[in-house]
Amino acid sequence: MGRDQFRGGDSVEGARPSGCLPPAVADAARRLSRRSAVRRAVEALAETDSDAAFAELITALNPKVRRRRAERMVASMALPSSCHTPERRADAVVALAAAARQEHLLGSRLTTGRLGRAYTVIGIAAPSTLLVCAVASWALYWWDLPYQFLLVPVILAFPGTIAIGAVSIGMSLSKERAACLVVKAVEGLAALGAAEALDAIVEQLAFPTTTPVQPAAARAIATIAERVTSEHYGVIPKSALAAICRRSKLLTDERVVRMLGEAGGLEVLPAIERLASSGRPSPARDVARTYLAAVRDRAAKERDAGILLRPAEVAPESTLLRPVSGGPAETGLLVRPSSDPDPADR
Repeated sequence: MGRDQFRGGDSVEGARPSGCLPPAVADAARRLSRRSAVRRAVEALAETDSDAAFAELITALNPKVRRRRAERMVASMALPSSCHTPERRADAVVALAAAARQEHLLGSRLTTGRLGRAYTVIGIAAPSTLLVCAVASWALYWWDLPYQFLLVPVILAFPGTIAIGAVSIGMSLSKERAACLVVKAVEGLAALGAAEALDAIVEQLAFPTTTPVQPAAARAIATIAERVTSEHYGVIPKSALAAICRRSKLLTDERVVRMLGEAGGLEVLPAIERLASSGRPSPARDVARTYLAAVRDRAAKERDAGILLRPAEVAPESTLLRPVSGGPAETGLLVRPSSDPDPADR
């Protein structure tokens, strides 16, 4: 399959013409096994707009389907260029967001959870044990000490130490691959302009700083912010907007501040007011001052909508005032006595 089958120009929403995929996707797919279903799906999409091939890419990103990370990475790269209909775009956004969240969970466990602590202990203990074993063996052999029986545990310790070291290396590679997959998923969401999945991207800002995930997430947020308009008010999750407001580095980008002004309400008002009142001139401050009035208006409407009125208590028929004549009267025309009588009547 030639490279020319993957040519095509980018569109506004990240999708390419039917039967065209970026060269980077073709190169990544060729590295997969010939029996890989993802590779066959990419080859099919390069030739024609196949619904079955697109469905295979969605299946590859399903957390319940066990696939190699290399295949899932290629699927993440190919999906944005295959979304030619709103239905496909919606399916791709859900699949990419789920993949990013799953790999984020694994990466966090390998860094800060029990697996992360075990990885740290193994990384320190394995080289130290190998060094001690080597020095002890050399000393016992060189000085011909009468403690040859100590060589037995030393020799037995070598295979176990090597195995532990291999596990440590495997955990490190697993964390790196998880980070790479998160980066591809986040970049795919940014290419699709998935403002509705912004919360999945913002969550990646908590990924360990030793990986390239945080910079990729920040770039994705800025890319999506360029496409946000006032029509996205109520579409972007409020939790995502609130999380962005807590990131001071993101608030230095005027594109992000404009997104907060276009789609934010009560949750972004403190951040917009703080930026607008800043004494340091900056493009972000100018944008914040531009949208301050609109954000305050939305915040006021949200406050009013959150105020609930207590319903009036319905008085029983026995307490309603009836005519002195004692004749029959319609209940709907009778009045209720006041609970606080006029002091002049006391």
